[in-house]
Amino acid sequence: METIGSIIYLKEGAQKVMSMNRGPIVEIENQKYMFDYSAC
Repeated sequence: METIGSIIYLKEGAQKVMSMNRGPIVEIENQKYMFDYSAC
């Protein structure tokens, strides 16, 4: 598990991303989805 603020590469990725949140719940088309991380 990475800490918030970690700079990582996604699998086969060509650019870095920074983890921003752990366990966000997002509503898409009236369905709720939970993700492991969010990043920018």
